[in-house]
Amino acid sequence: MIARDITDEKKLEEMKSDFLSMVSHELSTPISVVSGAADQLKTSSSSLDERQSKYVDMISRNAARLSRLAMDFQEIARMEGGRFQIRTKPIRLQRAVESACSSLSQMAKDLHVKMSYPRADDARDTQLNADVDRIEQVVTNLVRNALRFARSSVEIRVEHIDSECRIIVEDDGPGIDPDDVPRLFTKFYRGKQRGKIKDGSGLGLAIVRGIVEAHGGSVRAENRAAQAEGSTGARFTVALPLHNRS
Repeated sequence: MIARDITDEKKLEEMKSDFLSMVSHELSTPISVVSGAADQLKTSSSSLDERQSKYVDMISRNAARLSRLAMDFQEIARMEGGRFQIRTKPIRLQRAVESACSSLSQMAKDLHVKMSYPRADDARDTQLNADVDRIEQVVTNLVRNALRFARSSVEIRVEHIDSECRIIVEDDGPGIDPDDVPRLFTKFYRGKQRGKIKDGSGLGLAIVRGIVEAHGGSVRAENRAAQAEGSTGARFTVALPLHNRS
């Protein structure tokens, strides 16, 4: 009976993975068409009035949101289907962190959140073997999540401790509900807390865990110590091994 239950559960997981892969594939083309049309309208038409321009911007933002969702579906499907790969090479960690954070500067500005992060310095930059695109994806997902919950600030740090390096992302938001901690990195789990924006898919943190573990690392979430103003905020820490450094 137990063996049958395990087999049925495995089949169900395979069906879920296949479904996610199919959905992401079917969404990609229409999303690209909508996004391309909106961009074309913004760049080639000077006859749009203020109201029309607002609608075009709305279309662009939501097309970008759907595009991210489709990519998240693809990533989860690859991870669950055993098709997920990382391509490691020597990288400079601070440079990767800076690149990811810079891409979210407009989001931080729109949400009125001050974002501080390390600027690349080749003389002090931590070097390790990793997939730079995947590491940037980890940072992007964690920082985007922090921006959703932050009241006014998000801080990103890189630390080098013994045989590992750490990427730390902190916000000054409401913190993490204790009941959420065990399931926080589970796909589709969105937690009890609600942030400034509510467009999370519940996949971002699951993807973070998959990428980090594929690098032989770990990720954890916790609440920061209470601050003077009474807020706590969340802290996410990614630990990556340096033992394979070239």
